[in-house]
Amino acid sequence: MAKKPTYEQLEQRVKELEKEAVERRRLEERMRLFSLSIEQSSEGIAIVDMDGNLKYLNDAFAKMHEYSLKELIGKNLSIFHTPQQMPSVEEANREIKETGEFKGEIWHVRRNGTVFPTLMHNSLIRDEAGTPIGVIGTLRDITEGKQAEEELRESEEEYRSLVDSTEDSIYLLGRNCTYLFMNKEHLSSLGVVKEKVIGRNYSEFHSEDDSKDFAEKVENVFKTGKSLGYEYQSQRDGRYFIRTLSPVRGSDKKTISVTVVSKDITERKRIEEKLDIQRAQIKSLFDYSSEAMVLFDLGNHIIDVNLAFEEVFGYSLKEAHGKVIEDLICPERFYHTESKELDEQALQGIKGAELIRMRKDGKEINVRVSAGPIKVNNIITGRFAIFDDITERKQAEEALRESEEKYRSMMEAMKDPVYICSPDFRVEYMNPAMIKRTGHFATGEHCFKALHDLDEKCPWCMRDKAQQGENIVLEIVSPKDNRSYYISQSPVVHGDGSISKMTVFKDTTDLKKLETQLLQAQKMETIGILAGGVAHDLNNILSGIISYPELLLMDLPEGSPLRKPLLTIKSSGEKAAVVVQDLLTLARRGVTITEIVNLNSIISEQLKSPEFENLKSFHPNVDIETNLEKDLLNIKGSTVHLSKTVMNLVSNAAEAMPDGGKVLVSTENLYIDRPIRGYDHVDEGDYVVVTVSDTGIGISKKDMNRIFEPFYTKKIMGRSGTGLGMAVVWGTVKDHNGYIDVESTEGKARPPRLSESDPPALQARALRAGGGQGTTFTLYFPVTREELAIDKSLLSIEDYMGKGESILIIDDVEEQRDIASGMLKKLGYSVTSVSSGEEAIEYMKDNSVDLLLLDMIMDPGIDGLDTYKRILKLHPKQKAIIASGFSETDRVKEAKRLGAGAYVKKPYVLEKIGVVIKEELEK
Repeated sequence: MAKKPTYEQLEQRVKELEKEAVERRRLEERMRLFSLSIEQSSEGIAIVDMDGNLKYLNDAFAKMHEYSLKELIGKNLSIFHTPQQMPSVEEANREIKETGEFKGEIWHVRRNGTVFPTLMHNSLIRDEAGTPIGVIGTLRDITEGKQAEEELRESEEEYRSLVDSTEDSIYLLGRNCTYLFMNKEHLSSLGVVKEKVIGRNYSEFHSEDDSKDFAEKVENVFKTGKSLGYEYQSQRDGRYFIRTLSPVRGSDKKTISVTVVSKDITERKRIEEKLDIQRAQIKSLFDYSSEAMVLFDLGNHIIDVNLAFEEVFGYSLKEAHGKVIEDLICPERFYHTESKELDEQALQGIKGAELIRMRKDGKEINVRVSAGPIKVNNIITGRFAIFDDITERKQAEEALRESEEKYRSMMEAMKDPVYICSPDFRVEYMNPAMIKRTGHFATGEHCFKALHDLDEKCPWCMRDKAQQGENIVLEIVSPKDNRSYYISQSPVVHGDGSISKMTVFKDTTDLKKLETQLLQAQKMETIGILAGGVAHDLNNILSGIISYPELLLMDLPEGSPLRKPLLTIKSSGEKAAVVVQDLLTLARRGVTITEIVNLNSIISEQLKSPEFENLKSFHPNVDIETNLEKDLLNIKGSTVHLSKTVMNLVSNAAEAMPDGGKVLVSTENLYIDRPIRGYDHVDEGDYVVVTVSDTGIGISKKDMNRIFEPFYTKKIMGRSGTGLGMAVVWGTVKDHNGYIDVESTEGKARPPRLSESDPPALQARALRAGGGQGTTFTLYFPVTREELAIDKSLLSIEDYMGKGESILIIDDVEEQRDIASGMLKKLGYSVTSVSSGEEAIEYMKDNSVDLLLLDMIMDPGIDGLDTYKRILKLHPKQKAIIASGFSETDRVKEAKRLGAGAYVKKPYVLEKIGVVIKEELEK
């Protein structure tokens, strides 16, 4: 039986148990803290068995590889490595088995396949017997560190490349002038390889004196920690350098080495020597120049003057130095007006400015001044001025100028063009009238090219006679404008003995046309008087010749042999009656015309007449077509005369095509904003235009001037033709206050290619251009705004009446503004009008309107497109209608693309413009 423990023994045991309990709690707390530190560690921690299977890992290890803890327990370490990484992993495992631990970089792979570098520290785990049972390892992701290392390496490489690329010699020295580093340039200067320099002393490669002095400077930098620089000459090759020594400090801010930079300034020294020579030369030029020279600072205080300055202005350097230059030589009346302006100009450079300045004795002189800035390193530090005394020359020039001014004033005032050319045909002078004729200032150009568009001397040129002092007068026609001139050529003798030629032009073109028109008018008047008298008597005679055969034919049987002679007499009488009618038309010039007519109706009716059918039967191979503008405006005229005019033109066109061809009769509304010079002179305004074109044989230049003369005909003998048809056309057009234009090209007729969609004017040109020849007659009749007696409109005016909407009319022609305003007010709109795009923009800044009626062509000033663009900036959704007397241009299309509505061609038609505006406002 065991012996019972004593009380003391029990008490001792209790104490031991209490001690064990305290120790156990301490161990448990340590284990808890150890476990928490492992679990919360930012580094990955894992334990594996000797086969590499995971027995334990913390959350950081799992997250680093993008797995959860549950997924990895029991997994092999091979899932964290790619096949390419395994050789380095196996090498690490061998090192652990051999040495018991491994420290180093190992690449891992994440769950998503991306690889990353790690720093690993692995150790063997042994049991009590010392047998390896596993491996514990820590893992740190060093991606950022690797990137920083790479950036540092690249930075060092860039710095090294920069140092090696410079032409300066750069090297690093220790305290005893031991070479620690040098760039390629310094190695090159030493003439040895890098391995034979690093670690060796500066004195081994340089002279004793140089090395001693240099070592003292290096030591000074080590002691003071301050940079120093100095210039020295190399004893090895005599070249000059600027050497800079700079301290390199360690983490404790103490100097640990010295950087030396040697910059070769040999070339600069040579340049400085040259500059010293140049300065001496410039100083000599400055001092002994014949022109007064002065240098002054930015405050205009004189720094230096030369000897000539004293001669010109009377001030010595001693008197002038430090003075403000304007105070010395600028007259008081110019002091405030010129000084500031000249100061600003001098900074840019003044060349040849002529001024009035004052001498020391108060005498004013004329000087020619050149001035400019003085720059040092591209910074303005002062100014210079050079004065040339031109007083005597100015006096001589003034006398000459007054003389020349008298003659120039005479030339400038002349309305006749005048020019002067040199012996080599270069224009030396043109008066304003000649500049206007030529279209530009042609001084220096060849006269024959600038004035006449010729490539060589004019055939009428009298230069040789002018060189001999002769005056010549002759008449020419200039190829440049085909106008006639009387020209007067005179010699102009210069001071050097050379002789130029002055030519005065007198334009006689209009005078010649007036003479021709006067002769034509007189001829027409005489013929008209004669024709009226003759026609009256002939009508009485023809009545019997036409009427009696009709009576006789009624009584004769059908088979009578007398019927044919009587029919011939009747037919001849009718032909004679047509001639008499033409004579009567010619005689009735100047009749009052009050009827409102529409040329479309007249042409349509004429082309349905028996006379027209008879014409077609005589010319079966001639196609006669029409292209009549739908909304043709009305004119005041005589239906009879206008019908006869159209028929005469169509008949003549058919006669001009013996082998067949095409005749086109077209009409259109046309607004002309500037006069047209052609066969006739057409003034600006609204017109109804009738065009008759053919592809016939054309009219020669010789015959062109005579086609409207009475009794002038080119028709073949035996065909009808009295020579009165075109005279009637001319007379009718002039009686209607109209104009006529003729274009013709001779050739053999052949049919052209036309498109019915082409506008009338273009079709007329294409008709001739397509066949290469033919004639086009274009008749211009002034428009009237009066309506026909019977309104044939398909629409009632109520259909396009307005409702008080506001419209702004923008047109540079007052007449057009008035016409449009009247129409739109009649249609019930509220109307405002302005005369330019600029006015419209100003108006729209403070107002708004429902619609713009915008003229496309306005002169001067901005056109319709630019006006519309600027108004759209003020009113982005502004509605507009575009109007023009021209065809639809690219600028009109651009305006429509920006938002403008329909395009209306002038002249205005009430119904057309009313419908267009109504439609645009209702959009």
